[in-house]
Amino acid sequence: MRSEISKLQLWMIALQLKEPFRFAYGTFYQLPRVLLRLEVNTDASTVVGWGEAAIDFPFVNYDMFDVYDTLSKLSPHVIGLGLEDRHEILFSPRTNSLDVAPAARCALNMALDDALGKTQGVATARVYPARRSTGVSLCSIGFEQSGNPDVWSGVDGVIKLKVGQDIARDFAKIKLAEQLAKKTGKLYALDFNAAYTFEEVSWLIEELQSAICWGLKSCVLWEQPLNVQSSIAQWERLVDLLSRHAPAPALVADESFISASMGRALVDVGVGLNYKIQKFGGILAALELEGNMGEGQRRIKSFVGGTFPSPLGRAYDILAARVIRSADLPGDGLLPASTYLTPECVEAFSVTADRLGLGVQPNESALSRLIIENPIEEFYRIRVGKMPQRIQMEIGGSYVESYVGLSGRSALWNIQG
Repeated sequence: MRSEISKLQLWMIALQLKEPFRFAYGTFYQLPRVLLRLEVNTDASTVVGWGEAAIDFPFVNYDMFDVYDTLSKLSPHVIGLGLEDRHEILFSPRTNSLDVAPAARCALNMALDDALGKTQGVATARVYPARRSTGVSLCSIGFEQSGNPDVWSGVDGVIKLKVGQDIARDFAKIKLAEQLAKKTGKLYALDFNAAYTFEEVSWLIEELQSAICWGLKSCVLWEQPLNVQSSIAQWERLVDLLSRHAPAPALVADESFISASMGRALVDVGVGLNYKIQKFGGILAALELEGNMGEGQRRIKSFVGGTFPSPLGRAYDILAARVIRSADLPGDGLLPASTYLTPECVEAFSVTADRLGLGVQPNESALSRLIIENPIEEFYRIRVGKMPQRIQMEIGGSYVESYVGLSGRSALWNIQG
């Protein structure tokens, strides 16, 4: 069936979090997200595909206005093209502006996938196709809850503990986690958030070995224990060090996994990958990485990570976990959006009756309550260190400094002049 993209529309929205989320430069109570709406004409009808960009600075070197700005200039480069050309649309020179903000490429990939499923009369999982039906969720619990047995007992999935604040405190927390895991029958994972040097992680492993004869029988993975300055050689040494102790948790990179080339280098030394599909640029980008892994290379271990998307973006995370060959580790991209968003935000998105495409779409009347009418003004204020008017957040002066340092651009490069 012939298809042709006829219209592209864009909104920035603010999603209300149930609990505040602290970043390096401040605390968010609402998260800005960008929604993309594509109209596609076919021989028989017009269908609508929806996409979302959901990733947050400073976890990447661009912010949500960079995503909005990139997508707002996209129409001349995609109008008139067909869904059969998804790969060409996403990776051709005419859309290389998406390189500035890969989450924008993910939003476009998502909208194209949604529309393609609808034109074919199938769920998008049939387009790829899916390799598994479900996955196991990673469920993060707060620092103050990590020692509470009742919290552990109430978690449905693998418990994800935040560590990385202090190496000695982490040692005590891991010892307690093993006790609680045995008591509650739960498995757990550790997220270090790129906190330590190789020497510090080596010390932690030695201390754990001494204290509990290693024996982390209930720990399924260690996520990014090494800081981002660590070399591939140090990752390889850590793989070797962990493999000496059985059972060894999977070692997975997050903050160090910033590109396809870095992903291949990490896989080459036995490190798994946290596919934040938004950060990486969409499902097709992830499939291309896995397709380019040569014969004889190590088997990739991976999971799909979370980025606090709306129910639409979460449907895409769940799809990614079904179609990416290696994504069989527990992942925090599988939790329902109601875990972290208020009911009002969740209710602005509906499960479609026919379940075609992604099976989730915005309720356009309810969506109006979430829309940020003037993204330029909102991010002008953020980038000059002022309080935004629409996005509820507490922000320090470090945003401007961090943005310039991480992006390599001036704070107002795409806002003024």
